[in-house]
Amino acid sequence: MNTKAVALLSLATALIATNATVAKPIKNDVDVSIDFERPEKFTDIEAGALTTEKEQEYILSRISDAFTDGAKRYLPNGYSIEISVNDVDLAGAIEPWQYRYDDVRIMREIYPPRLKFDYAIRDANNEIVSDGYVNLKDYNYLLNPLRFTSQERTAFHVTSLVKDWLKGDVGRELKDG
Repeated sequence: MNTKAVALLSLATALIATNATVAKPIKNDVDVSIDFERPEKFTDIEAGALTTEKEQEYILSRISDAFTDGAKRYLPNGYSIEISVNDVDLAGAIEPWQYRYDDVRIMREIYPPRLKFDYAIRDANNEIVSDGYVNLKDYNYLLNPLRFTSQERTAFHVTSLVKDWLKGDVGRELKDG
């Protein structure tokens, strides 16, 4: 390896390490209420063909945690958010025609993660500052470089949708509003 490549690699490693140690999560005082409307009717919350009810509850808890953590990070102190999740479709799909792979989630471009929900955000005076229906999907989910490093495998792409929505759309709307 030439010296320029080594120097560039060392710089990139140092920047990543510095960012990882400096970035600390902010936990604001935010009330979060999450309701999963008829999860038995959701498009896809199965980790595999033999997914148990306990595993489905785990997936829903990961989505709930993403909403809670993101709201506490990106919403101002004293705010509250109410979320009613209408549908979950995990990234990938179980393809039962794949012999010996009926318990494996196949990731293809045609199976993007999707999440549909209603929300209402209230300020400290209990006034609605933002509300609506959201239909999130990520057709480029296979290009997300974090998918290789995340410890969260089961619902990673759906929880990423939640975090991106709270950081981007909601953060911008509250900042502009």
